[in-house]
Amino acid sequence: MKLDLKEIGQYTRARVQRKLTRGLSTKQLHFMEKVRKTRDFNKTAPKPKIIKTHLRDMIVTPEMVGMTISCYNGKQFIPIEVKHNMLGMYLGEFAMSYKSVKHGKAGIGATRGSTAVSLK
Repeated sequence: MKLDLKEIGQYTRARVQRKLTRGLSTKQLHFMEKVRKTRDFNKTAPKPKIIKTHLRDMIVTPEMVGMTISCYNGKQFIPIEVKHNMLGMYLGEFAMSYKSVKHGKAGIGATRGSTAVSLK
């Protein structure tokens, strides 16, 4: 919690380290302020507040640990409960924007043998 963003970058991957040394965007800095405010609010509130965001490229920092952040995947907001082993990863890695491909059997008319089968 007491580490600076640039100090956190030393313990992360090269892409994350580069992003942290160059500095976060204004949207990401605004999101960090929102995280700090809700962290203070959640200390006194009986029910913790969930933060919604579209920033899939936001890096998980120590300030976010223990919070619930809903990240938009293009269709809906996916709630993410941030844990300490998620540090240095992107929020988008935990809110999948596509479904995994599941192949089933062929439909009627898909193969030559299935054209002779009645539709009943």
